[in-house]
Amino acid sequence: MDGYLLALDPSLTCTGWAEFVGGQLTACGSVRPKRKGTYLERMEPVHDLLIANIGHATEVQNLSASIAVEVPTGKVHSRHGGGGAGLSKYGVAVGMVLIQAARLSAHVHEVPCDWMGKEQKQIRQRRYLMDASLSVYRGNPDVGCDIADAIGVGLWALQRTRIEKGCS
Repeated sequence: MDGYLLALDPSLTCTGWAEFVGGQLTACGSVRPKRKGTYLERMEPVHDLLIANIGHATEVQNLSASIAVEVPTGKVHSRHGGGGAGLSKYGVAVGMVLIQAARLSAHVHEVPCDWMGKEQKQIRQRRYLMDASLSVYRGNPDVGCDIADAIGVGLWALQRTRIEKGCS
């Protein structure tokens, strides 16, 4: 993928993000909105991130822009409330990202929530910390593995795009 990809692990409490340019991770971090307020108010920092990054990529760098976003598959694990209890809040966060992506005319890669298979988050996080090519990740505190998840979402979308281009 020669363009710009912003990968997101959306949440109303902490959204992990990873930026890829030309298929390489160039920046990553997380956005932690205030815990109080409406869902819309809590997602404002994520909207600001989307507008700034996608706008800069398309207008200043003249790159085609895409967003990869982890979407619910119907299962929400225990840390999200388990048994689907957190699914509605997670769905709201994802929906708000998708609406903003449409407003920005960005191509969207919907990455299923189970993209990671059986690998535990902490194992994936350690693997990214050890990978020299992902040195940009090392400087970021990632307590909930939100940044690691966003990197994984981006890598999944990039790999999927390579596979689809190879098969067409």
